Amino acid sequence: DTPPKETLGLSVTIRETAFVIEGRGIDKHVIARVDADADQQLGTALASVAAAHPDNKEVIIVSQQDTNYGDIVAVMDISRENGLPSVALMAADSR
Repeated sequence: DTPPKETLGLSVTIRETAFVIEGRGIDKHVIARVDADADQQLGTALASVAAAHPDNKEVIIVSQQDTNYGDIVAVMDISRENGLPSVALMAADSR
């Protein structure tokens, strides 16, 4: 019996000023949302993670209490377009 692989636990946190990509065994990546190409940068970063971890198809999108719904949908679409079709939503701890 082979032990189950530890999941990547990939997440994208939508903050007011940045997208933050984190996961087990990958470097934390912060993308400033003020950049005109922030969505493209996010897509490129997620595509890179998806290519490096082809068994992982999941991403957790972490939103803040005041995150705009349109921003959540946009990150969901970007994730799916870049090799991560299984999207889960999670609210950030407000403490």
